[in-house]
Amino acid sequence: MRNFVRNFLRFCLPISCLGIAFLLSRCDLFKPLEPYINEVSSKEITAFSFSSPAATGAIDGTDITVTVPLGTSVISIAPQITHTGVSISPASGEAGDFTDPVTYTVTAEDGSTRDYRVTVKTAKVPSAEQIEAGEVAYLEFADDFSTLQDTIDASDRTDADHPATIFLYGDIDVSNTIDIDDRRHIRLIAGGGARAINRGADGFGSLITVAANSSLELGGDLPLTIDGKKGSYTATGPLITVEGTLIMRGGAVKLMNNNNINASVLGGGVCVSSGTFTMEGGSITGNMSLLGNGGGVFVDTGSTFTMKGDSSITGNNGGGDGGGGVYVVSTGSTTRFTMEGDSSITGNTTSGSGGGVYISGSEARFTMSNGSITGNSANSTNGGGGVFVNTGSTFIMEGGSITDNNGGIGNSSGGGGVFVANGSMFTMGGESSTTENTTITGNTTQGSGGGVYVISTGSTTQFTMKGGSITRNFTSSNGSSTYGGGGVYIYTNANISSDAQFIMNGGLITGNLAGPPNDGGSNGNGVHIHQTAGPSYSNALFTMNGGFIGVNSGSSSGKSLYKSASAPQPTYGGTLGSNPILDGNWTNYLLPYDRDDDDIMDSAPQS
Repeated sequence: MRNFVRNFLRFCLPISCLGIAFLLSRCDLFKPLEPYINEVSSKEITAFSFSSPAATGAIDGTDITVTVPLGTSVISIAPQITHTGVSISPASGEAGDFTDPVTYTVTAEDGSTRDYRVTVKTAKVPSAEQIEAGEVAYLEFADDFSTLQDTIDASDRTDADHPATIFLYGDIDVSNTIDIDDRRHIRLIAGGGARAINRGADGFGSLITVAANSSLELGGDLPLTIDGKKGSYTATGPLITVEGTLIMRGGAVKLMNNNNINASVLGGGVCVSSGTFTMEGGSITGNMSLLGNGGGVFVDTGSTFTMKGDSSITGNNGGGDGGGGVYVVSTGSTTRFTMEGDSSITGNTTSGSGGGVYISGSEARFTMSNGSITGNSANSTNGGGGVFVNTGSTFIMEGGSITDNNGGIGNSSGGGGVFVANGSMFTMGGESSTTENTTITGNTTQGSGGGVYVISTGSTTQFTMKGGSITRNFTSSNGSSTYGGGGVYIYTNANISSDAQFIMNGGLITGNLAGPPNDGGSNGNGVHIHQTAGPSYSNALFTMNGGFIGVNSGSSSGKSLYKSASAPQPTYGGTLGSNPILDGNWTNYLLPYDRDDDDIMDSAPQS
């Protein structure tokens, strides 16, 4: 009994007293528990900010507003969020697109939720820090032609490494050329969203000109389009004419849809008339220069054009001599075109030669260390679907691919991938070249030379193969023995005192076809050496010092290495297939033809 009383006084009496106290104090008993009750139901954002760029949000109830510095791309930025509760969605640190307001949902421990609406705005003026750091030289809201031109003219920046940055805050239609001159250096980017500079009238030349000793940089993360409005307007010049320096950065810049009808002012997208053009990203697409040369880009004497990064020249159309994608010319001064990185020249066409690239002149040089020239077409009788190398120019292919191009119409034409003529030189491969990263493959022609056509037309023309591969190319030459060369076609006219030379020091020529099997095929599935009969003024020469020719397949009339009766005997080295000499013609493997059969490569030596 004593223990019962003791326990009652220890436990029950206090509970009874607490119950009475509860009734008397109207729940004051639970005040010590309120922090825990609030904690399990709490669901608040207490801080919202960005670290790059540095910006802190203002919280007003469930609305949060953040103002970021002028020029900030809001497409993908990651916030740092402090909140109560157990979770937030989207999560803190997760990058988001803040072009429009974004809703964040906070979930409490008890499962209840609260939504916050976050709005990100871009400052309309530069910060003191931007100005002090030299990031911004001159900024103005540019929403019409006169304002943009006035903004450019007001810049006093003469340092090319620190250009004046102008943010375009609206689309503009222009009816006169925008000039960047007087040693001005301008960086033009879209502000606050996607922006465009559009052609707004017929009958004038370039939308933008960059004078000598001046520069223009097009870049930023937001889409910026220079649009020629092909179909609505015609032009008497390209979109941009460059005498100074033009730089395209990032993937958001596009030069498009210009229709240049002027035969004397060349280039549909860009004319580099005496300057430097560096394309580190973006695209040049849908432009036309039907009466001139260079549907995408025209690179004139003494100029330099470099393609690198993820840049593309696609879907352009060039007339005149050709160059659907790019036309490079030299008439005395050095002209350079360099292609590297993941850059591409694809899907361009021409009624002349060089669907992808046309290069001409003794001081014109094209160096290709990477990238691709793919799916281009040349619809003339000379061809060169991928590349046309003419008039003493030089093409050095150290890497990359020339693939799936179509060159030439009619049996007198050819060069589905490459056409080399008139004293020019093409070098394929080198010490760093492999069969995988230096290829001429999958090209076609209605004439001769599915992969490569080498012709002498007055001066010695030379193709030197040091490495890489010429594979799976195709020619449909209607069964004529005069034509062929599924992989390579070498041709001279005996009345011209110059040689056409193919020197093979390494690499592979495999899996090519001259003429489809159902029409009897043509000669030289791999290589066809053709020289017309007559005085011994010229020679179609094939010299093989190394490499491998084989597994080129076709009908029984097809030969993997074939020469006409008038051509000199080839100099043989390297590796051929079986029966290297048969009835005066060189031949080897004749297998069932399948351009997609990987066995033809698996059976060849690998370099």
